[in-house]
Amino acid sequence: MRSALKQISMVLPAALILASCGDSGEKKAGGESAAKTETKAAPAALKPLDLTSNGIPLTIQAPEGATVGKEEGSDAVVVSKDRFNIIITEDKYGDEAATAEQAKETTLAEDNQSLNNPELGMKMEVLKNDPAGYIYMTTNKQGGKIVRFTTFVQKDKKKYIIKENFMALNDIDRSMETGYSISREEIETMYNAVKQ
Repeated sequence: MRSALKQISMVLPAALILASCGDSGEKKAGGESAAKTETKAAPAALKPLDLTSNGIPLTIQAPEGATVGKEEGSDAVVVSKDRFNIIITEDKYGDEAATAEQAKETTLAEDNQSLNNPELGMKMEVLKNDPAGYIYMTTNKQGGKIVRFTTFVQKDKKKYIIKENFMALNDIDRSMETGYSISREEIETMYNAVKQ
């Protein structure tokens, strides 16, 4: 499972490079450059959602009418509605004795190492750092930004990693147009909804 998460993390640099391709300073009808501002998503009204029937002993907050199902080809559970889209994976945190806090520190250090890459023009900035989770933003050399989160939860002797469903939410066209592929507001809504 750790290798699957590393593969997802490795997709991010490629996505950021692709997002930097093309003319990021496209002109609008009036001749002015497209503004690189964060696209704001209206926070959805969230309600408690018990995931026990899906094999996960957690209750999170989710938009009313959110769908819950297995990710194709894995045991991960996806909770989604519109731009609210999270993925929950059971994981041993690499070391079965590791706590959620230790797993967070290890993963944050790995992300810092792999996502701060001057050769590719990439920079990672930690926006929020809690004991068992964090929110971070990556910026490519063209200014395209993606905000993401990772949180770790232990419950009933099981360990889980919860993230935004990056592959479903990442939109390269949106990143080039607005500067943001996944906005801070979207991520903060999801992060706060799943923290235990």
